[in-house]
Amino acid sequence: MEIWIAFSSFDEMEKAHDYPIKGVLTNPTVISVLEMNWKKAVTRMNEIGNLPLGLQVVSTQKDEMIEEIDAFNRIIDKKRLIIKLPFCPGALQVIPFIKKLGLEVNMAAICTFTQAIVALETDIEYLSIYVGRVTDGGGDGIQLIRQIKDYVHRFQKSTVIMAASIRTVKQLEEVALAGADAAVITFNVLEEAMKSRLTVESIEKFSADWSKIARL
Repeated sequence: MEIWIAFSSFDEMEKAHDYPIKGVLTNPTVISVLEMNWKKAVTRMNEIGNLPLGLQVVSTQKDEMIEEIDAFNRIIDKKRLIIKLPFCPGALQVIPFIKKLGLEVNMAAICTFTQAIVALETDIEYLSIYVGRVTDGGGDGIQLIRQIKDYVHRFQKSTVIMAASIRTVKQLEEVALAGADAAVITFNVLEEAMKSRLTVESIEKFSADWSKIARL
């Protein structure tokens, strides 16, 4: 399963590139916390590392979406740009335009099985399932991943199924077992996923035992 980082700060984005991640995804809500002009924020992201970057379109009307996509495409020139679209009729209409630009599409904010069925018919590259948000709303985000993966397998779809809105290591484990192709996690969850008391104890014992024979 691929690991993608959900952008939360420039510092964490830089640190994340030392780990085996596949790319970075962000959204307007996170960028707004930076308290800086979005163009400056995206320009800074363009300068960090060389992994794919997924930028979220805000508009839901086709013409306005095209304007945003053009703006992103003019800024991002040092890495592969992935266009994140909010699931809506306008997003379905703008996909041909994105493909003509040679860019990839990540359909985001998918929260139901039927939304996934419709989105998958557009042959997009990525489909982001909001696991945490679905669960918070009273649904079962993990089961939704299982249903969509079963559908993808049955109808031989090539779209990468991404489990997004992952808040804990436990959810990361669950989406991996449910068959997600990729998980989008924060840098904090990535760090937590690497921790184990037994691992620390093992490393400490290696060091202690090596010190004994080093003195011989």
